[in-house]
Amino acid sequence: MATLLPDNNNVDSRSHSSFIARLVAYWSMCVAIVSLFAHKANAQQPPPPGDGDQLLSKQLLSQFAPGNTDIWGSEDGALFQIGRNASLGLSYTFPTGPNVSAPYPVIVYGHGLGAICGFYNVLFDNLAKQGIATVCPGDAGVGGIVSAYETVVKSGFADPKRMALGGHSLGQNAIVGAVPVLEQKGYEPRALSFSAGMTCVMNIPNCDASRVTQPTFFAMPTNDVSSGGGVTGNKASVFDRLSGPGIFAAYPGTHYTLTPLSVANPIRDSVIGYTVAFYVWALFKDDEEG
Repeated sequence: MATLLPDNNNVDSRSHSSFIARLVAYWSMCVAIVSLFAHKANAQQPPPPGDGDQLLSKQLLSQFAPGNTDIWGSEDGALFQIGRNASLGLSYTFPTGPNVSAPYPVIVYGHGLGAICGFYNVLFDNLAKQGIATVCPGDAGVGGIVSAYETVVKSGFADPKRMALGGHSLGQNAIVGAVPVLEQKGYEPRALSFSAGMTCVMNIPNCDASRVTQPTFFAMPTNDVSSGGGVTGNKASVFDRLSGPGIFAAYPGTHYTLTPLSVANPIRDSVIGYTVAFYVWALFKDDEEG
C-alpha cells in the first residue's frame, strides 16, 4: 500500500484509513442534513444519475466502511496542523507536522469574480487537516490557473500525480477552461469540484464542459441568482455536458454560502465536508485499492 504522502516514511497509513472509517458517520450526517433542509426549502432535485455517475457514487461510498462514529471535523479527525503562506501572487495552505512535507497532494483553486483567496480558507483549512494542500492564484483566469499549476509542480511543492482543480463562480469557468490546456502540457489533474458555478460567460477560453473527462463534484445552491442560469442552467450547460462521471448536489443556499458573505451554518459545513470527502477519495483512492 502506498504511503499517504511522498517523503513521509513515518506516517502509519492506517491513520488515513481510520479517517476514512470515521467519515462514514459524517457522510451520513451530511445526507440527512442536506435532505432535511432541501425538503423544507422545496429544493429542486436532480434526476437519477446515469451509469457513469452511479459508478462514481459507488466508488466514493465504497471507501467509507462503518466503524468509528466520530464526526469528521472533530480534533480526532484532524491528521495535520495548518500552515499558510503567500508568494508571487499565490496563496498557499498546507498540512504541517513532524511527519509531513512537500511534495503535497494539491488542489489549485479558482476564486470567484470580485472575491479573494481568503474567502475560502475554511475549505482550505479542512483540506490541510487531511493532508491536502491548496494553492489559490490571485489571477483566477485560465492563464492564472495554468501558471499556478505549473509553478507548484516545478517548485516541488506539489506531487504531480496527486493534483486536482476546484473553483467557485467564475473560478469554475476558469478551471473548466484550464483542463485542456493542462492536458496539452502533459499534466493530468485527477478531479474537479465546482462550488456555486456559473454557465460559461465572459468569453473564457476553452470553457467547454464536454472536454472534461475527470470525476467531478458539483455543489449548486438552489437560491442562486448570480450564476447565469441557477440550478437548472448550470446543470444543463455545465454538468450535463461533462464527459466524465460526476455527482450533482443541489442544496439550499445562495451564491455566497461558502464565503464569509454568509454566516457559518450546517449547510455550509456539510457542503465543505462533501467536498473534502470527494478530494480525499480522488487523490488517495489508489492507496486504498493498493
